Amino acid sequence: MTLSVLQHVADLETEIHAKLPENYRRFLVEDVGEADACDVRIGADEFASFYGAHVLGERNQTYDVQSASPGFLMIGQDGDLGYFIHTERGSDVIYSQDLGALGILEMDVVAADIYDLAG
Repeated sequence: MTLSVLQHVADLETEIHAKLPENYRRFLVEDVGEADACDVRIGADEFASFYGAHVLGERNQTYDVQSASPGFLMIGQDGDLGYFIHTERGSDVIYSQDLGALGILEMDVVAADIYDLAG
């Protein structure tokens, strides 16, 4: 764990006015670290990119996630499919949604936490 990654996590938590769920926070620090993203196998032949703490704010602004889906934080994506956590619920549950349907359809629950998703 480096101080800069921990500082990016703390800065993100301040920005979103919420504490990140424990397992997801651990994933950011231990698995993604200083990288912009970390590719995670989510199926037999599927991978998704999960963002580093220092780029999460920018990625969420790009897709205007907080306006379209308040309380959600986009943590990664696979093409047009985004992966999210709900920051207001304090849960590690991972959701997915087609990025073109943000705010229109309900999010789908896809895993109990980031480590369950990564199998």
